[in-house]
Amino acid sequence: MPCTICGDIHGQFTDLIELFRVNGIVPSVNYVFLGDYVDRGYYSVIETIVLLFSLKIRYPERIFLLRGNHESRFLSHSFGFYQQCMRYYNDESVWNDFMATCDCLPLCAIINDKIFAVHAGISPSLHHIDEINSLNRFQEIPLISFLPATAFFLDSSRRSFLRLGWNPSSRGISQTYGQDVSEQFLLDNQLKCIVRGHELVMEGYKQLHKNKVVTVFSAPNYCYYVGNKGAYAEADELGYLSL
Repeated sequence: MPCTICGDIHGQFTDLIELFRVNGIVPSVNYVFLGDYVDRGYYSVIETIVLLFSLKIRYPERIFLLRGNHESRFLSHSFGFYQQCMRYYNDESVWNDFMATCDCLPLCAIINDKIFAVHAGISPSLHHIDEINSLNRFQEIPLISFLPATAFFLDSSRRSFLRLGWNPSSRGISQTYGQDVSEQFLLDNQLKCIVRGHELVMEGYKQLHKNKVVTVFSAPNYCYYVGNKGAYAEADELGYLSL
């Protein structure tokens, strides 16, 4: 089915509402969100994540919420979500309940049999998507043994013509993957492209690795000062993307 793919939101609720206004609201439009709904923005709790969870409950086959690295205890405790929960509810159990719900979010999705959607990227431990089915995802991100946080932190190498294979990330966390890695993954799994979020890109989207890896970032003017654009991608029934 055709769908709209959205990147990081980071608590920027008014921008989420604008996205729905421009592109259409569930259930008229199908959505896949790539994670990072909370932290940094002013409206992570009652507004952003409650709206997305409510839409998922009401229209479970129309909206799909993947898990980002900020849907975790170790990041959301430090980057704003925990503090917002305490300010609104003054009860740590509310944050714990949100985190228990985030433990249930899927790690990735295959869209129309051709697009691999994930928060950040592929893993050096992952060769075939069927291996993901063996994971117990219902836990905190660093405890996932098969994908040790890599699908939540990995970056695609911007200078892929120079940086092939796996290389240290400039973030100091995890690694980057080059064009040869993404092409082999897609070939092995009979897929067309990888769509991921996780990285701020000034135009809202960026195509890498001969357009086989697409980054989508849906929080314009990130943190209310960066000045970047926000974007989303549209996938048709045949697995082709438009940006």
